[in-house]
Parts: sequence; structure tokens; C-alpha cells
Amino acid sequence: MARLTLKKAKESTKRKKGSIQDDLTRAGEVARSDARKRGTGPS
Repeated sequence: MARLTLKKAKESTKRKKGSIQDDLTRAGEVARSDARKRGTGPS
């Protein structure tokens, strides 16, 4: 599991910074939607 994450991190580093920013934005959106489902965090 950890190796897979490390591999993905390396692949992300190879990509353009814009792509990495998109990944971070997407992760943030997922976290917000998860929080919304639980009824916590920003609405």
C-alpha cells in the first residue's frame, strides 16, 4: 500500500505543476463532500 502511494507521488512529481495542483484541488473537493455527507466541516 505504501509503495503504491509512493509510486503515485513520484508520477505526480513528473507531471506539470498544474496537474499536481488539479490533484490537490480534487482531493480537497472530495474531502469537503465527505465532510458534507457527515454533516461536519464547511457546507
